[in-house]
Amino acid sequence: MKKGSPVDDGRMVVTWTTQGLVVFWGALGGAGWALFRGDGMLLALSSFLICLVGFARWANARNGAGLGVKRHLPGRVTAGLDFEVGLSISSSAGRRRALKLRDAIAGAQADCLWIDTIPGGGLAAGRVVGRRWRRGRVTSADCGVSSRYPLGFFEMRAVVPVVGDLSFLVLPRPAVPPALREVLESARWEEKCGSSRSLSGTDEFRGIRDYRSGDAVRSIHWPATARLERLVVKEWDPPAPRPGRFGILLHAWGGGKRAVMRPENWERAISLVSGIYYFCKSSQIPLRISTPGLSGIPVKVPESLSGDGLLQHLALLDRRSDQSRDEVLADLRAMSDCDKVFVISDGPSANWDGLVSDSWLRRDKGWIICLDGSGSLKRLTPLLGNPRLP
Repeated sequence: MKKGSPVDDGRMVVTWTTQGLVVFWGALGGAGWALFRGDGMLLALSSFLICLVGFARWANARNGAGLGVKRHLPGRVTAGLDFEVGLSISSSAGRRRALKLRDAIAGAQADCLWIDTIPGGGLAAGRVVGRRWRRGRVTSADCGVSSRYPLGFFEMRAVVPVVGDLSFLVLPRPAVPPALREVLESARWEEKCGSSRSLSGTDEFRGIRDYRSGDAVRSIHWPATARLERLVVKEWDPPAPRPGRFGILLHAWGGGKRAVMRPENWERAISLVSGIYYFCKSSQIPLRISTPGLSGIPVKVPESLSGDGLLQHLALLDRRSDQSRDEVLADLRAMSDCDKVFVISDGPSANWDGLVSDSWLRRDKGWIICLDGSGSLKRLTPLLGNPRLP
């Protein structure tokens, strides 16, 4: 706890409010003036106000005694999204009134929970909506309680130990920039419906071909027929098999060049990994991922969020130091069975995409996307054969 804070190591602290100071010094000044003038009525009124201030001090301190807080947290939340924190406050002594709870674990911008009355020996419960912006594990064993009961002359502040849930995990927020989303959607369309034909001049119509003898009349596509001025029919070719696997390689190699590695770029890189993962999960595309400390593991899809170890790993992944060139090459070789690979780093892609292209473009299939934390995207296609995407 910072020095000079009104809350010190969990002890309850009572401080003056502006209203209390005005009343106290006004009563003290009135008592002095009454003694000087010999005004008994003014002296009695001033004495009453001073006694009232003393009672307010005692009642305010008593209102914060014997409190206990129990917390209910979700197991995991996503950064940048709202979540609920359940709080229950109990009183082991008498009745407590007008309490305000502020739980730091819900975030700095979370609202306070207002409790009107706690019966003696009972409890009161409520919920606050919180939001956390940074991934990682958040832990807090205390909850702040404050009150200005009964007259607002004093403010009681205390840090109450919490029982129940003390921590939760904040998962990285998935990010898919427009350029990356276009690439992903193109890949999904190519794999699912790449063999379906579209005739020239009918870009808005897909899955049509020229009419052949024996085709049923009901299969004729009349809007396209009117556009082409010849008979065409609706026919979708069977969807192509799903891609064998997508790959994600997250590395911390700077390419042997000095560059400023900004923490926010590492966070964006992890958000990109999370975004691609969610895309593959929703599209049921098998995935292989490699990150510092996690080399070439396959991820089964679809996979329930409750059993998802990958997002937990990403939530706790820190950038400790640069990886070596050999480590990145080894991780890239582990992606040899992937049709599409996304290579992501927090460093500028111009510093390391040469290594990726030298080792990957000898292949005769697939393609690779290089991304960095600044949002730069570069597509590499094989030197041999025809790339899957234009």
